[in-house]
Amino acid sequence: EDSLDNRVKDIIDKTDMRYSTIDSKMKEKLFVSMLVSLDKNQKKSGDHRIDDWEKGWSENFEEINKKGIDEGIVPKYWGKFDYMRWGETFIKMESSRFEEKFQKVLVTWVLEKYFKKIDSIYEFGCGTGQNLIVAREIYPKKKLIGLDWTKASQKIIESLNKNINLNCKAINFNFFNPSKDVSFEKNDGVITISAL
Repeated sequence: EDSLDNRVKDIIDKTDMRYSTIDSKMKEKLFVSMLVSLDKNQKKSGDHRIDDWEKGWSENFEEINKKGIDEGIVPKYWGKFDYMRWGETFIKMESSRFEEKFQKVLVTWVLEKYFKKIDSIYEFGCGTGQNLIVAREIYPKKKLIGLDWTKASQKIIESLNKNINLNCKAINFNFFNPSKDVSFEKNDGVITISAL
């Protein structure tokens, strides 16, 4: 804990991130249910999924406009499960929006530890921009660039620029057909969360 910056400690102190461990019987049951779910429901990722992501981020864009940023920015794939993997076991998350809160702690720690001397922060697969908001809170003067393959993501970033002065450049970027127009300077940093 001594190696954590005050900002990270403050987020942890103010966040309900309670969880409980599960016994081996529940772990086995959970593992079987995941295998069944993967076998029946899991869609193969790839460039053929662009419409799914466009639809998903469009839903977030509409919710941001109706319910506000705090509610609308949360990706719809979060909060679907009560359990998550932790090390070599699973935990049952007790608090709501656990994934969002936990990710904010991790992203804050990474940005504070590795991006202090960086001039520009590029996030590839920025989605709803939630990590860029964290970056802006930590570094009010750094250049932010959010890249995503959906037009809906760029609309979200534009909305955040207008409504909370995110001051972030939005660029359409497709991992499956990468643009050669994106280039980096010596002091630029790249982050990507759940996108690759």
